[in-house]
Amino acid sequence: MIRLMEGRIRVRDGKLKDRRIAGELEKELHAVGGIGEIRYNRRTGSLLIFFDTAVADRKSILRHIEETVGGSLPAGGLPNRKRADGGTLLPHFSVISRRACNGGMAASLAVSLLGVAAGGAKLHAAAGIVFIALLGAHMYRHNKTLFA
Repeated sequence: MIRLMEGRIRVRDGKLKDRRIAGELEKELHAVGGIGEIRYNRRTGSLLIFFDTAVADRKSILRHIEETVGGSLPAGGLPNRKRADGGTLLPHFSVISRRACNGGMAASLAVSLLGVAAGGAKLHAAAGIVFIALLGAHMYRHNKTLFA
């Protein structure tokens, strides 16, 4: 099964429990431009592939997957939505920006709590605003899973 989301593809197939096949697929995918991180889970037989939508073409990634795993795997997920200028409707968030957002939320929450403890109302308010902005970006990015 293949699940498509903006900037990532999850491939789950029993054949991927074989490390040789999964390794071969990872090697093939790293040859495709725009592929970032690839996470392998042998127990579930899945690969989670993060890619830059501005560089990598989803169809070429899927073609490499089908050639390596064999056969046509059922796909689900987002339709191929494009703007008139050829870009995607949703902005691409790389793995690094996701981690920065999550780390920023944790840091701003900590600073906000320190501001309360130290009696700094302005620090507390400023850090709270940063936290809420990052939380909004996080919720926007994960709205399909949060509100499913």
